[in-house]
Amino acid sequence: ELDMTDPLAASVSAEYVWEGTKTPTDSNGNAVADSMWTNAANKPKDLKVSAAFWTGSKKVAVLERAKSQVMWWELDFANATDVKSSSAAQSTELEGFLADTSEAAYVNTLSAQGILPASKTLIANSATIEGWELPSKQEGFAFMGGSMVTVNDNDFGLEFSGPSMVGVVQLNGACAVSAPSSTHAHSDGDATSVNGAWLVHSSSLVVLICIVFEAVFA
Repeated sequence: ELDMTDPLAASVSAEYVWEGTKTPTDSNGNAVADSMWTNAANKPKDLKVSAAFWTGSKKVAVLERAKSQVMWWELDFANATDVKSSSAAQSTELEGFLADTSEAAYVNTLSAQGILPASKTLIANSATIEGWELPSKQEGFAFMGGSMVTVNDNDFGLEFSGPSMVGVVQLNGACAVSAPSSTHAHSDGDATSVNGAWLVHSSSLVVLICIVFEAVFA
């Protein structure tokens, strides 16, 4: 969490933890129960977070991806523990509080250490989206009305990855996320709000999600 009171002298005001969605295989190749990832080959090293979108006070939507699948979550940090002053957060010790083991069981000692991570609410899962045919390397997204717009990075067409594609996902009303009227999102590049719509800048594509262009330029 950044204190942007003076944008030219921004400072870190708080740090929080959230749990990535556990993979079906641990780092040692052992099966892990109750994973939401459908590709059994996914290990912790395959889990990536490629984009984030601020949705309100203490709330951020994030894009988690692994082999063959993408999930979008809304994280709520309102009750999460600030670990900024924790000595464990200044090293890799904190990572050991949530890790997998050779016994094929995830070790989660966050609560024992007095650390409450952000709560997670699933927005969408590509494995259950009807008609989903987009690559799993999604690296930018935005919300507009009751829909989510998402785009993949094609690595500039290297290795026959084809063109970047934009997908529009109609969200269930219970999952819909409304973007604040004035904020910024972040992907591998940057994002900007224009008249309440969004421009999400992916590393190899700029996606314009805007219906009204009036007064965009002075």
